[in-house]
Amino acid sequence: MGVLAIRATINLVRGKANAYRCAVVAMGLGLVIGGIHMIASEALRGSSMSVNYNMYINALTLLVFLLFRIPSIWEKVDFNHVKGKIDGGSAAGSEMIVAGVLTLTVHIWVGATHTMGGVNYADVGTHN
Repeated sequence: MGVLAIRATINLVRGKANAYRCAVVAMGLGLVIGGIHMIASEALRGSSMSVNYNMYINALTLLVFLLFRIPSIWEKVDFNHVKGKIDGGSAAGSEMIVAGVLTLTVHIWVGATHTMGGVNYADVGTHN
């Protein structure tokens, strides 16, 4: 699923044919997998809070993408015809910078919901 989502993002930036469809499929699969993950987390741990957030963001993004299919909006944001009209490299670069900062600081901003028994499970990989 992750590889499909990365491929969909790259195709959107490059303006490839069927990029929109690939992104919607990736988000749909993300909702299905997220739903399974939520049910399993709730059954096994009694809580699924961090999974809920991912699921809601995925659902919101999918909703926005589906709103793009409204004909008057689609004329302006048609992902299949962006090649040559915009510079996707700067948008992708900005996204990668933000994603990198979020990844490097994740142990700080999710620590409150990932601390159990005095152990911050979001910070486990950074200490020996």
